[in-house]
Amino acid sequence: MEVEVFDFDLAAAVAECSGQQFGEAACPFSDQEGDLVVGRAPPCCRTFEDGYRRAMNTQDLSPFLLQDIEFDPGHSLVLTEWSELMPVIEAAGLEGNGYTWEGVARLLVARHLPSAADQLEHDSESGMFAVYSSSRQVLETLGTLMRDLYRSSERLSALLTSVDPDFFDD
Repeated sequence: MEVEVFDFDLAAAVAECSGQQFGEAACPFSDQEGDLVVGRAPPCCRTFEDGYRRAMNTQDLSPFLLQDIEFDPGHSLVLTEWSELMPVIEAAGLEGNGYTWEGVARLLVARHLPSAADQLEHDSESGMFAVYSSSRQVLETLGTLMRDLYRSSERLSALLTSVDPDFFDD
């Protein structure tokens, strides 16, 4: 049996557990191969990501990752994998990189969160979309919009083709 140890706030995660004891046979906290994950990992989580979200009090924004960071401005929203959507992105005449996703974020902010635009610091690269803010709530809202768009290739296609491709700095 392999053992993995993750370091996050056990007290916060356990507070959401349903009274189940860590290590019990019914404990669902195991990896995909069925190995028990032990250490400081929450006992009630089905995956590491679930445990991380519980410990960080973060909603499910996957595949986007919302993080509290140790430097200003304090929070980040990151995406590093979008290969499954490349056919949709390429069909819109775009390269499909971190700058493409930054353009998507800027469009969503302009259309749905215009008052938050000045609270965001974009720092994307070709292989990563990244945006920072001192407001976790703003990033959660943007992350929810982006997650929903990511999970619907039809909606993503409609958005990408609704603007001039030159809008995107990819």
